[in-house]
Amino acid sequence: MNTIKSMLSNKRLMRYLIMAIIIVIIELITFQIIYLINNNYYLATVISFVVGVLLNWIVGRMFVFGPSTHHPAREFIMVLIASLVGVSIQVLVVTVAVNALSLYPIIGKILSIAFSFFWNYWFRAKFIYKK
Repeated sequence: MNTIKSMLSNKRLMRYLIMAIIIVIIELITFQIIYLINNNYYLATVISFVVGVLLNWIVGRMFVFGPSTHHPAREFIMVLIASLVGVSIQVLVVTVAVNALSLYPIIGKILSIAFSFFWNYWFRAKFIYKK
């Protein structure tokens, strides 16, 4: 209970969550459009993730974390590295959801976003925007 309470009182995490929800909606719309066009959930996962990463870095820097102590190019590379791990997590989760669990791809995408959300927040807070 205290862990949940402390998470809810973390203003930066709450701003990140709100930002992530908005970006996830954009990412899901992108995913579904790409999937409907070519019926390839791998491609849809990667393209929608790229859109999400770019928005996440820009909006996260502006409204959640602020600039880091790193040079902006280095900061972006670090976010990119975290995001590449995140996309790997997403592809793995979507693959398992579709192939092993027989779920519709958008359900796998939603699950994959949840996993990568926590990974990305933790990595950014610990290594990129550590105060």
